[in-house]
Amino acid sequence: MNKIMIIYSEKGTIEKVEELNIDFWKLDDIKHIIKSFIDVWNPKESDFIVLMDYLKISLPPPLSSSQLKTYSNLNVKIEEDVATIEVPIYVISYGEHEVKNNHLEEKIIVIAPYIDNKVKNEIMRLSEELTKHA
Repeated sequence: MNKIMIIYSEKGTIEKVEELNIDFWKLDDIKHIIKSFIDVWNPKESDFIVLMDYLKISLPPPLSSSQLKTYSNLNVKIEEDVATIEVPIYVISYGEHEVKNNHLEEKIIVIAPYIDNKVKNEIMRLSEELTKHA
């Protein structure tokens, strides 16, 4: 996976999507990118939080041999009626506010490996959902 996606989401809307030719698995490169986002953060308004997580995505079986090769690093699990993969993502929260003791994410940046359009669309949907209720 030699390409990453950087998805900017604010108040339930995707503001921008970038695709860069960077290897997601080279952590020093990812750390460098994350550090560069500190400049967009206003420490008087919110925290700057980086979370690493896995997004589980369901795919209809059967998976082709090319799909299996594409998804091979993503903990593929195949059952009778569904296949799942786990996509690693970094979520950077830099604009949240609190309502009745709940933190609502208003602005996030998601960094993930670019795998294919199906996975890209799922990660974009998650990015919108995370900021939807701000």
